[in-house]
Amino acid sequence: MGNWLHVTIFFGGMLIFLGLLGIWLMTMVKNIMEQLFEEKLPKKTRTLISFLGVILLVCCAIKWSMGIVALLYFIGFGFVFFAINFLVKLMAKDSYEKLTWWKVLNRLSILPMIATLGMLIFGYWNMHHVVETTYVVETKKEIAEEGYRVALLSDIHYGISIDKRELQRMVEKVNGSLVDVVVLCGDMVDEDTTKAQMQELFSVLGTLDSKYGVFFVYGNHDLQNYTSSSSFTQQELCKAMEENNIIILQDSAYELTNDFVLVGRQDVSMGSRKGLDTLYENMDKRDFILTLDHQPLDYKENKEQGTDLLLSGHTHGGQLFPINLLLKVIPFGEGVYGQKKMEDFTAIVSSGVAGWRFPVKTSAPAEYVIVHIK
Repeated sequence: MGNWLHVTIFFGGMLIFLGLLGIWLMTMVKNIMEQLFEEKLPKKTRTLISFLGVILLVCCAIKWSMGIVALLYFIGFGFVFFAINFLVKLMAKDSYEKLTWWKVLNRLSILPMIATLGMLIFGYWNMHHVVETTYVVETKKEIAEEGYRVALLSDIHYGISIDKRELQRMVEKVNGSLVDVVVLCGDMVDEDTTKAQMQELFSVLGTLDSKYGVFFVYGNHDLQNYTSSSSFTQQELCKAMEENNIIILQDSAYELTNDFVLVGRQDVSMGSRKGLDTLYENMDKRDFILTLDHQPLDYKENKEQGTDLLLSGHTHGGQLFPINLLLKVIPFGEGVYGQKKMEDFTAIVSSGVAGWRFPVKTSAPAEYVIVHIK
């Protein structure tokens, strides 16, 4: 009974929310119609055209994936400028009627349009401007004096934004960082990636240069789980990686050196997976243990079992503002972005090289990560 109540409340809340958004959008479109055609068209005609315009706008937004993002930003900025206009009215009082230019800007929703366009342009630029983010992790364990440098790449979602030339440029930068090991932390591809793109991706990633090799763990999209018509099989995916000397870790450990162990966990979306107690059963806890888990989960278990460093992706840093702020309030795994320390345990969540579905990123940088362990 409780579950049905929660479902009813959720969908009821969603319907109310969507209804309010629809009314708000209708109001904005109606204001534009009145500003442009107040003296030329009857009120009922303007209302009908406004209603049909909203329906057409929503249909186009659904058909064009970026349209949903644009529409939601337009509505969001509409609320913001509505509040600003309300404050202007309060402060201007009787002189508000003289602010003709301001009234026209508001009634035509020009400011929300400009703000939306600016946000989308920034998001597109940000997605295509992959930066290097660095972290330093200190350990009390006895490791090589010079320490270790690890490159973390996650959430490329190849085919959404980054192309071959941009990917090669990023690989050259990573190679220039002279890292000891490269880890690919899931979602290198997704449901929109073709077989040819998948093979192209791993042929480029195969040129990554590191002392101890390149390692991969699965994300929730790599096997194209969310489509009924996959472009490639798991066997073809594995073959593409093996041909390019990329080592797959799936609930398994790999001893890099006599003081450094790399552990790759099966993604939680793939069903049951081994517990850390099983994975670490025959492991020397005096070694530095670096664990890869696509989704930022099980921080407490990692800490208790002796993980020194956990690297994850998956969240995209929220990808679209203000989702990143909401994720700090609504739990989504155990981390959204950045570094978190719990005594001798450190977790780092990357926002990823790209993002899912939409070729824009407005809440976090598009990045690859360099971790210096010392």
